[in-house]
This record gives sequence, C-alpha cells and structure tokens, in this order.
Amino acid sequence: MVLSDPIVIFFLAIIVVVSLYVARFAQQQQEKNMVRLYRLAALDRRRVQTKDLIRALRAMDEQPELMRVLNNSLKTDLEHMQSLDPARRDLEAELSQAQKAAGQGEPGKVGEMSEERKRKLIQGTSFDSDREVAINRQYINETVKLLRRLHDASKLRSDLFESLSSYLAMLSVSVAVNSQLNMGAKALQYGDRIKALGCFRKAEVSLQQGRLSTWERAQKQKEIAKRTQELLDGSNDQQGLLLMAAGG
Repeated sequence: MVLSDPIVIFFLAIIVVVSLYVARFAQQQQEKNMVRLYRLAALDRRRVQTKDLIRALRAMDEQPELMRVLNNSLKTDLEHMQSLDPARRDLEAELSQAQKAAGQGEPGKVGEMSEERKRKLIQGTSFDSDREVAINRQYINETVKLLRRLHDASKLRSDLFESLSSYLAMLSVSVAVNSQLNMGAKALQYGDRIKALGCFRKAEVSLQQGRLSTWERAQKQKEIAKRTQELLDGSNDQQGLLLMAAGG
C-alpha cells in the first residue's frame, strides 16, 4: 500500500508537524493582536479620562506644574497608542498639542500664586450646586489617583507627588468653601435667608475641617464671618428662627 511506504509516511508526518506549527503560530498572532487591541482600548479610555481631568483642573485653577505632569502623562499614552497602532493618524494633532503643553515654561514651586491667579481660583471653584461640587471634587480625587499611579511606576518624584497631592487637597477644600459661599449669595438674591445661612455654615465647617493656604484661610474666615453677621443683623427679629432652621 502507498501509505505503508516510509517516504510517504515521512512526508505526511512533516505535513502534520507544519500544520500544527502554522496553527500554533496563527493562534499566537491572534492572541498578540487581542492583547494589543485590549491595551489600545485601555489606553484610549485613560486618554479620554486624562483629557477630562486636564480640562476640569484647568477651569478650576491652572496650576503650571500639575498641568505639565498631566500633559506629559497624556503624551506618553498617546505615543504608546501610536506605537501599537501606527495607522492612527487622528492622534497626531492631539500628540503635538500634548507635547507642547508638557514642555511649556520652567518648573516652579507648586505653592507659588500670583494675585491674578488667586482671583481666578476663587471664580473657578465657585459652583452653583452641590452636584457640580461633587463632580469637580471627584475630578480632583481622580487626579490624585493618576499621580499616585505615576509615582508608583517611578514616573513622578516623591517630593513632587507630595506637593501636588497637598495642593489638590487644598483645591478640594476651596471648591467646597467657595461654592457654598456662592450658593449662599445666590440664595440671598432670591430672598431665601435660611438657605443662605445654611450655606455659610457649611462653608465654615468645610473651612474648619479642611486645609487651605494661609492667605485663603484668612480671607475666607473674614468673608464667612462678615456674610453671616450681615445676614443676622438684617434679620434681628428672626435671628433665633434663622439659626434653628439653619442648624446653628
């Protein structure tokens, strides 16, 4: 029989081995491609999240060193995405913008703040609702997590991680205090003295429990005391009711 011929058997064995090798190679390539696609998807989600954080933090207070770190992280992710998928031409403009933002200016002290930036900080952290406060404080929390990831991966110095984390903690308190003062002022415009006093009291509690820079703490203590006293002085015959209704 032909199948009993040693040469035929030898060639059949070779065909089987080659087929197994080709199948294994194809499986490995498929697995590699799946890993690549999974990694691309994860990087793309992180890219979107980092862009959201940059947008939110810039609107609250454009701290130069923090913006540099965030944009550098975004740049690294974009470069990784391009290496995994060179056909993604849509990332080129975004990468160029991130590279420019990551390299702008000279590194400075995290605590440095001009008078103009102080005014912008107050405006940028004065939100109109508790929902906006919660959303923006969550952005701050997510930024801290991103910084920790960079630090744990040895991509961020320990001293810079500590100083930026401390700055973000103070920014979160600024959001709470300034937003309550803003909501209290708006409540007064609509004649809601009880809500206004409640907002001022919440601002006071946030100020006492959180940590702020020296200049902002002193300013906010005076502002809260002044607004509260003006509200009470304007309601001499209802002070007791106001204090009880506001939980004071």
